[in-house]
Amino acid sequence: MTLKPFSYSWDLEYNQLKRGEHFLPKTLQGKLPNNYFFSNYTTNMRNCSQRATEIQLYLNHIFLQNGVLTGAQYHKSLGLTEISNYLQTIASEQEKEFEQLFYVSQHFFEHEEANVPILRFRKSMQFTIDWRNDWQMDILIFGPNSKPWFKISKVDVSGARVKECRLVLKTMSDDTLISMEKDHSEFAASFIVKRFDKLGKANEWYKMSKVSSHYGKSLSVSPMDQSCTPITHKGNWNSPLSAFADTNGNTINVTKQSLLHSQKICVSLPEQSDVILYLALTVLAETLSPGSRV
Repeated sequence: MTLKPFSYSWDLEYNQLKRGEHFLPKTLQGKLPNNYFFSNYTTNMRNCSQRATEIQLYLNHIFLQNGVLTGAQYHKSLGLTEISNYLQTIASEQEKEFEQLFYVSQHFFEHEEANVPILRFRKSMQFTIDWRNDWQMDILIFGPNSKPWFKISKVDVSGARVKECRLVLKTMSDDTLISMEKDHSEFAASFIVKRFDKLGKANEWYKMSKVSSHYGKSLSVSPMDQSCTPITHKGNWNSPLSAFADTNGNTINVTKQSLLHSQKICVSLPEQSDVILYLALTVLAETLSPGSRV
């Protein structure tokens, strides 16, 4: 297990991980790597090495999630009692760091060099969109500390169809960062993403459209300015797993979890990726998905 700058090694059995899942938040249960009952993971060194890598990646991911570093019962189930207090200290330090990052995310234009809302962090981050189709209230976007960092509002709408919709991404103090507007110049469902500078001027950034071919329907992301990095959308927008990839080699993974009246959409961003842009593109991908009432 590696939590920068902390690393720890210990003997661990698969059954311990399975039992320990009961002490995790429900959103993290069921993500344990497969058991592979019909494969030799005892004497086959290649299989053993593969399994070790899978479990290490799993633990690295799990211990980055909110509440796991402070979960004494989960630590005990994995045989980590002796370092449980240290893990909780790390959690406290992370909470302070997230509070600082949250402050930065809410005050874009206080620095002279910040002319447009581009937010990048020197660490990987995960955001969760609490997606609700009725849109009676703002859609909240929760940060890595499980607190709301941004919100999506539906404004200037004369009906419930996609083509009449205008969405805005705001800070929690209601500063508008991104506008997502229907492109009426095209027959196919298409939105233009605009970002606002510190003077309130909107600049066209990207366009997202539905594209039909003999392979089925997909989403296309097109730069509106030569300075914009080309981006592709991978996977079916209606699938629980999809991703965005740019020409700089970054991959932004998106996972969906369907609940009774909503969806939890998790956006995993690598370090130095543009947080605001990919949150906006994820919102549009869901907006353009079949069955959306937005």
